[in-house]
Amino acid sequence: SAICYQCAGEYPVEELNFCNYIGELFCVVCFARKGEIHTSDLPWEILDAWNFKKFRISEMALSEISEIETLPLLVINLKERQFLENQQLFQIMLLKRDIMNTIPDITCSKGVYERIIGDYNYLLNRKFVYSLKDLRDTRAGTFKKVLRQIKYQLRDHFKMCKTCPKNGITCGVCKDGQNKIFCYDYHRSLECPECLIRFHRSCVRKQPKPEVCFICKATPSKFKILL
Repeated sequence: SAICYQCAGEYPVEELNFCNYIGELFCVVCFARKGEIHTSDLPWEILDAWNFKKFRISEMALSEISEIETLPLLVINLKERQFLENQQLFQIMLLKRDIMNTIPDITCSKGVYERIIGDYNYLLNRKFVYSLKDLRDTRAGTFKKVLRQIKYQLRDHFKMCKTCPKNGITCGVCKDGQNKIFCYDYHRSLECPECLIRFHRSCVRKQPKPEVCFICKATPSKFKILL
């Protein structure tokens, strides 16, 4: 026999159900009070293997997942292979980075970007933190649309505002003053983490050794990852 995790009643093991989220056994009544079997993807399966397979869970687990699914609790580790090889996550990272890089240059009013970002203010966190819903929406392709809308609204404000500074960065390779890199389009550029010089991606790719920084000759891993 074994004890039900929720009601603490003792039952034959074969009459208990295992909850894949909580990792404990539940009696039939506690596992599904209305007789409905619940399933859900598991946060750690998504983070470890980008696996959205549905697992059997208890009603208690379903309630907990519902409470936390919109909270930014999940951290993406940029060093993990599954991130580097996942184009959906990679595109989200680039959009998030563009949003983060645009915010400091919107100096006219803090309320401007707060209004545009709304409930996604955690995007300003330097860590790549997301909610369970964000990752589900990333897989479905809808989160990218949300981030693009935020990015374009910030960009449009930046371009039209007479107060926000328009200080672009000149590419370290082409040095073209007519094709500067602005905060809202960092996605088309790279920054060497050693010398902090920024380049157009297209200019870097044209170099004989694109994995080597044109200025300091360093071969930083971040530079390679973003090529």
